[in-house]
Amino acid sequence: MKKYFYTALALVAMVGCSKNDVETPSFDNSVQSIEISIENITTPTRAEGGITPAGAETACADFSDLIFLFADSSGEIIAWKKVEDGKIDDTNANKITFHTVESTVTQVGVIANYEGWEELETLDAAKVAWKDETAMLANPYRNVTNVTPIKYGVVAYGEGNLSDSGQICKHDNVNYKLYNASVKIAPYMARIEIEHIGYTDDFGTGNNDFNMIGVEKLSLAGGTVKNETNKSANAEYTHILLPSFHETMTDTDWGAAANVLRAKHTHNTDTNVIKPESGVWSWNILPQKISNLVTHLYPRYPNHTSIVVHDRTVTINKYSKVETDASGNVTKTEISDFESGNIYRFAIDFGKSNLDEKNENSHICVDCTVEIANWVVNNIDVDFATGTNN
Repeated sequence: MKKYFYTALALVAMVGCSKNDVETPSFDNSVQSIEISIENITTPTRAEGGITPAGAETACADFSDLIFLFADSSGEIIAWKKVEDGKIDDTNANKITFHTVESTVTQVGVIANYEGWEELETLDAAKVAWKDETAMLANPYRNVTNVTPIKYGVVAYGEGNLSDSGQICKHDNVNYKLYNASVKIAPYMARIEIEHIGYTDDFGTGNNDFNMIGVEKLSLAGGTVKNETNKSANAEYTHILLPSFHETMTDTDWGAAANVLRAKHTHNTDTNVIKPESGVWSWNILPQKISNLVTHLYPRYPNHTSIVVHDRTVTINKYSKVETDASGNVTKTEISDFESGNIYRFAIDFGKSNLDEKNENSHICVDCTVEIANWVVNNIDVDFATGTNN
């Protein structure tokens, strides 16, 4: 199955019509033929030494995801075409031809991973859908927990004008004018992905030492949206892992509970962690300034006294892209924005020193992976407000 990296999707019309009919064809100028070639402009290469994401599917869209929106000069959509409505070239699977498209069509939009495409009436409406954060947060297979292999199903979109190729296409013994189009499609959203959560210190054995940690929820504060003065309407972004832990839970309750850290985790491994049953925890978000990501915890103490504080947090407040060259040299660059078409992937590995103390200086540092617009995998350093555990 063909995959199309979203920074590298182009649609270029080319000639490819029948030339072998013996009969003299008629000519119909009320409709037109458009033969489109779908090409990858670039093929990304994974950075050496990078943390590889879980699952190999790093494309934005499959061939079957593409919907072609043919519109007139005002942007009103005249025809909606799926891949199966066209004719794929027998010798080149990158080429697809659509015949008998209305002659009033002067431009084409291409959208992928949008279930409401049949209700789109204009290209402007398609662009609104492309930037609709609420719709993507609500869509089940693009929501917080993905399936394996991971399908990066954010809505991708692009549009371009048709141009007269100056050539004639013959189909079913009828001649039509052939038009060209060039369209680049890409997601508008940024994406946060969290692989797992782990505790990198030993658990205590005394009555006033916690011996397990329940993880209740994740929340991203949300930053100022790009080209706007306010946050996203959907901030903060929250995912509840468990509704609540409480002091009355017994040893048996804690032993059977999900999303509980019970043993020391070694950083950059995948043992003694909690994680989704498959895939990652994620949010597709509008491009925006970085913001704090808080993990809400409930430490379990054998001795519940009045001085025990059960509600604790760990806060990520700094994200740095980590790049390793072919010689093994590492460079780190702090980022200030979650950018359109970028995936920011990391694990939350924290220690006791990273537990927040309810002040602005208590935040943390973990190794993360950022997956950029063309799905090249890069390492990322993330800082906690308190201490470091790298």
